[in-house]
Amino acid sequence: MTVLLNIFPIINNPVSWTATYQYHQPLVINMIANTGVDLITSTLIISSICLTSCIINSNTVVIATNALIIFMGSGLSANLLLAHVGPSAIIRWNPFNMLNLTTQYYNYATYHQSSLLSNQQLLWGTIIYTILFTLFGYWIFQHKKL
Repeated sequence: MTVLLNIFPIINNPVSWTATYQYHQPLVINMIANTGVDLITSTLIISSICLTSCIINSNTVVIATNALIIFMGSGLSANLLLAHVGPSAIIRWNPFNMLNLTTQYYNYATYHQSSLLSNQQLLWGTIIYTILFTLFGYWIFQHKKL
């Protein structure tokens, strides 16, 4: 595929790694930051999987539940916020909303309207939920009777 893309001169333009990009930072810094954000969001997903696997004994239910959380969690969170189910100051801190971290980082204008949190708030919320899910999962695992 790379060889085919090199044939077209429009696509084969070199990219400057030091060019100013999103958030007024060089492209290389944005790439590193986006990789870090992806890693943090991935740890949230992994901690959620560990927690649900400690709570639920059926592997099929754990897989289905986490697939729904991963693919539909941010949409569910946006629907909760739009439905005005409760005070938005509290609802916006739900763990499903933290799944917006990656997408909001590279498209802030669009996703900030649905998450109602800044990138930094989403980052801290994701880190805190990751720690809570991991500790709670560990506690359940230690107290589980086989």
